[in-house]
Amino acid sequence: SCEKEDLNATFTTEPAKATINVNVVEFPSGAAVSGVTISADKGEVSGMVVTLKAGADGSIPAQDVAISATAPAGYEAIQSVTVHVNAVKAGGVATYNATLVAVKTVTPEEPAQIERSRCSSRKRIA
Repeated sequence: SCEKEDLNATFTTEPAKATINVNVVEFPSGAAVSGVTISADKGEVSGMVVTLKAGADGSIPAQDVAISATAPAGYEAIQSVTVHVNAVKAGGVATYNATLVAVKTVTPEEPAQIERSRCSSRKRIA
């Protein structure tokens, strides 16, 4: 027989989660740079990942996250980047990727090396 059932189920959702995976590459080769420490103006940083936590309502509001990094030895600077994170409702998960570019330190050549390279590149015209 068909009887009316009383279903009082309660559904709970996990809080929203957003992560930003950060890579640092060398200009112009594009090779990965190691020994980099990143920081972000929002969220929690663990290694090369920034994690944004949900608020009391379980959601993450839309926001911009500024990510920067310290340049390891042999590099002049690493540009910072801003990642726009869209709003994520409770139960939602979002993943973003950010790439920062490191500029390798260039050491000036010795004057004798410069003069030698100029002389060796000259061609005689007969």
